[in-house]
Amino acid sequence: MTPLANAKTQRLYWPWVALLATLFLAARVYCATVFRVDSDEPQHLHVVWGVARGLVQYRDIFDNHSPLFQLLCAPLFRAFGERADIVVVMRLAMVPLYFGALACIYLLCSRLFSRQCGVLATLFTAVHPRFFCTSLEFRPDNLWVFCWLLALAALLCIRRHRAQWFLSGLLLGACFSVSMKTTVMALDLAIAGILTWLLCRTSETRISLVRFAKDTMLFLSGLVLIPGALLHRFEARGALANLYYCLIQHNLIAATERAHWIDLRGFAVLAAFAAILWWCRRIIRTGGGQPLVARRVFLLLAGGIYPVLLFIVWPLVTREDYLALLPMIGMVLAPALIAVLQKLRERRPQFAWTASAVPACLVLALLALDLRAVKPWRNRTRFQESFVANALKLTDPGDFVMDPKGEMIYRDRPFYFVLEEMTRWRFKRGRLTDDLPERMIAHSVCVAAKNGERYPGRTVKFLKENFIPVSFRLLVAGKILTPAPANAPTPFQIAIHARYALLGAGDSGAILLDGKKYEGPVTLAPGPHTIQAPAGTGRVALVWAQAIERGFKPFYRSSTEEKSEAEDSIRENIL
Repeated sequence: MTPLANAKTQRLYWPWVALLATLFLAARVYCATVFRVDSDEPQHLHVVWGVARGLVQYRDIFDNHSPLFQLLCAPLFRAFGERADIVVVMRLAMVPLYFGALACIYLLCSRLFSRQCGVLATLFTAVHPRFFCTSLEFRPDNLWVFCWLLALAALLCIRRHRAQWFLSGLLLGACFSVSMKTTVMALDLAIAGILTWLLCRTSETRISLVRFAKDTMLFLSGLVLIPGALLHRFEARGALANLYYCLIQHNLIAATERAHWIDLRGFAVLAAFAAILWWCRRIIRTGGGQPLVARRVFLLLAGGIYPVLLFIVWPLVTREDYLALLPMIGMVLAPALIAVLQKLRERRPQFAWTASAVPACLVLALLALDLRAVKPWRNRTRFQESFVANALKLTDPGDFVMDPKGEMIYRDRPFYFVLEEMTRWRFKRGRLTDDLPERMIAHSVCVAAKNGERYPGRTVKFLKENFIPVSFRLLVAGKILTPAPANAPTPFQIAIHARYALLGAGDSGAILLDGKKYEGPVTLAPGPHTIQAPAGTGRVALVWAQAIERGFKPFYRSSTEEKSEAEDSIRENIL
């Protein structure tokens, strides 16, 4: 191509890139405002709220994630204050991380292969439903993947030797400070590096032991910098033992839950890795011992080894793990697909149109799956916003509430652990005692989140007996009572010490509470009480008085739309 033609291509290329980026930005911002809220998001925000208040992570508030993401988000969270739509607001902070990750993918593929590969790998990752949807959520994995891809870019695209090793180590240390799942990535890099050295070594590319030692020291000095600073911070606050429990001991329980055997997915991953090894050998034979060839081989091997480690070695694979997996697949798939299409075009010129049609069809199919997953025509964040708004309206800043994972965000909980997979595993096997009812009684908890999917059995029973619904997924202390006929005393039990009000179909002033005429909200101590009502009174609600005073009513029934949202959430395992 002549320089003039190349310049013309560049002038046509970048406006399209700018237009596509603008459309993606608008789509990200809009989808962040309507996409359903995962239960992990309020959990992370609750920890950020605690850090923003000055609490020490792990010591004062439970978290089983590395601390860097929460520490970085705390100043931004503090700036917005208490607001019901905080999930949407903090999601917008994830948008730059999404585009930063895509920029790294493009940089890696375009530098090591071609600009066409860079575009295809970037588009594949950007529109894949798993990546597009999960990266919409407020979660540490967005920063984790961005740092991981930056570390790869520093390792493979920087030409200055010292900066290359130190910066890649620093960024990998940042990955460790965001997620302990970086262990898989570090192992991936190590294996890919060893295999690349074995496959590509020649007399010209052999590295002396002295240079290898210097490179290793530069890498390790960058690697320990950020984790070391964070460990010193928590050690100074007396939280090092808590950090060790939350990050290591608590999470290791997952290893006992999964049997280590290879299923069909594992066989497919191994077959794909064998094909990548064969491809790398062909690249080496045609390209010789050039540094660019070694970098290509390293990237392809890293992309092939990571799924093997994730699906065969790693004990627990979750949706968010795909945030790191899909870029690796995209950076292997794009060069492979383009190489196959080029071969087809050379051997069958009549099929030259497939070079553009096949990638375009792939991207369009993934976009269709995005629409199905996001459902942009339906706002599914407003239920969470309404839930948080009602919780803020019901309670004061000093009140304790009971929710499984911190869904009310801005209120303290009486229980240290969050009720996620590993905590519930401990409940089922008796390693944790279900003393949530006693803790709720001790802290006079009058507001709880309705979520029978996550509470242990004893707590579910306690909530059914001592709480009643007043809005979508919100319970308050109280009981629905049916007085005995003939104005006879009806006994009932109170578990939570609080002010209660009576609300019924008839005249509540004619009701006797503990033998005295009811004249307004009264404080009831835990224990037995009685109620007497005239004949025909019907059901009477004994409700936490603060709920009535703030406009909430008992006998609440969820609307059809709310029931549908709850069913969708349970089906998607996000409640």
